[in-house]
Amino acid sequence: MSEWDLVVVGAGPAGTATALGALHAAPTMRVLLLDRDDFPRDKTCGDGIAPHVFDALAEVGVHDLAEGWAPVHRLDLAHRTHTVNGRLRRPVWVIPRAEFDARLVRAAIEAGAVLLRQRVRQVRVGDDGVTLDNDLHAPLLVGADGAYSAVRAALGRPASITRGEALSRAAVQVWCRWVPSSLRTAWSYAAPARLGSPSRRAAAAARPAAMPVATA
Repeated sequence: MSEWDLVVVGAGPAGTATALGALHAAPTMRVLLLDRDDFPRDKTCGDGIAPHVFDALAEVGVHDLAEGWAPVHRLDLAHRTHTVNGRLRRPVWVIPRAEFDARLVRAAIEAGAVLLRQRVRQVRVGDDGVTLDNDLHAPLLVGADGAYSAVRAALGRPASITRGEALSRAAVQVWCRWVPSSLRTAWSYAAPARLGSPSRRAAAAARPAAMPVATA
């Protein structure tokens, strides 16, 4: 049985934020990140990142996730013959999830987290903590694995949103005592993503190297 202080299921922005927050508060914690996919991996998303995301990441010691990507200073909206444009109060970034999520995972690993590729199939809650798949144990488990959370399903909880909502609204909130309040709502994408967006096509030839993954 592998023992951990914290197991986080889901290594997307919510899960890595949890790991980063925990390790920033307690650097010696044994933190395990579980994800069913290898990184880098793409994800349906609008790819827009607001400036307060980087403010929140700076609170846990991460400062360089937008390096190499140009900020967007102006916003242009158009509908038929009507247009509105102006300069943004603070710049935003458009970074493909394949790149941004991989950078977040790398930051969590550098902070001390361990990444393991594993699809969680069983969650058992006991008096001394939580056991996953009969081989992982921790006093604390965080389910950050999306709309169809394996953790939620294993605990007999219904899906929180419908499939249509999951595709058009990827808003994740993480409640963990180690995560700064600004991180809890840092990632919120309110618009459906376009799978063939220019940012995805432009990034296809420049995907980051694979993340180091622990062996089961």
